[in-house]
Amino acid sequence: MVYRIHFTAEDLRRIRVIGSPSPLMETLRMVRGLWKPSLMRHVPWKGRVVPRLPAEARLVFDLAPPRGYAPDFLSPARPGDAQECIEQIRSTPRSVIRREMTQFAQERPVPGWARRLDDDPQVLERLADTLGQLHAMLVAPYWDQVTAQAAVDRAARARDMVDHGVDHLLRSLCPPQIRWNPPILEIHTGLTGELHLNGRGLLLIPTVFGSGMPSVNCDAEPQPWLNYPAHHDGYPTLGVPPPTAPAAVPRQMVALLGRTRATVLHAIAHQPGCTTGELAAAARISLSSASEHATVLRAAGLVATTRRRQSVLHVLTPTGQSLLVSS
Repeated sequence: MVYRIHFTAEDLRRIRVIGSPSPLMETLRMVRGLWKPSLMRHVPWKGRVVPRLPAEARLVFDLAPPRGYAPDFLSPARPGDAQECIEQIRSTPRSVIRREMTQFAQERPVPGWARRLDDDPQVLERLADTLGQLHAMLVAPYWDQVTAQAAVDRAARARDMVDHGVDHLLRSLCPPQIRWNPPILEIHTGLTGELHLNGRGLLLIPTVFGSGMPSVNCDAEPQPWLNYPAHHDGYPTLGVPPPTAPAAVPRQMVALLGRTRATVLHAIAHQPGCTTGELAAAARISLSSASEHATVLRAAGLVATTRRRQSVLHVLTPTGQSLLVSS
């Protein structure tokens, strides 16, 4: 069973990788993964939170099976604030709810309470409130780490695009679940269908939680989206030229961290996704010193790193970004 996405030359030019993850998309993927916790990636709490889930959580679990279709209006692709996403769910047009629940009913029975979603605002309100509670319990405590991991992934994809082009970017998204056979991107997740982008392009959304299975929203506006698991090691990381000289470092940061460590933090901010070698060149220090300072900054929660084969990539965490802004 294969879902095929058809690209034109214009679609290839309009591919985007989202800058930060969607809070409710991560929440829904977490819920779907909880049906089979052994398959989940990046679950720091294991069995600590599940026994404390509210009784109302069944509303979300009813509509988020471990496999197959889940209504797309439950996981807005917009990044940023979870409350804004919840308000978007509350204002979902009845026509959208009706269409997506009809699609849901083609695969499994619709729970009795969910049959009133398109005509009873209080039912939709309960569902949105419950999803907000689940986000607060399951995802919000780890949101800084989630955004940092997504930022590392995005930086690596951007390097792929610059050094190898869009063809390599699509081939390396998530093999073998995602396969690029130009001009068609094949999604092997148990779904079938055909999506012709017709010049709209495709939004790529890295996700951290869940079982690692990609999913597609063909009706999203302004363009369809595809989410894929972040931190996939199926693609290489290549270098980019370092800056000719370190950028000026704020004096307040120097006073707090020391000149060299502040320079390292500032270099990562100006070159997100840099390797340790590039970091050493940017800060004009040795490779071992760059590695040592990056380790200290990571332990302090200011920097996130990930390995890509023979390279290590560095990006700022939200805490590191806040420190720079306050300086």
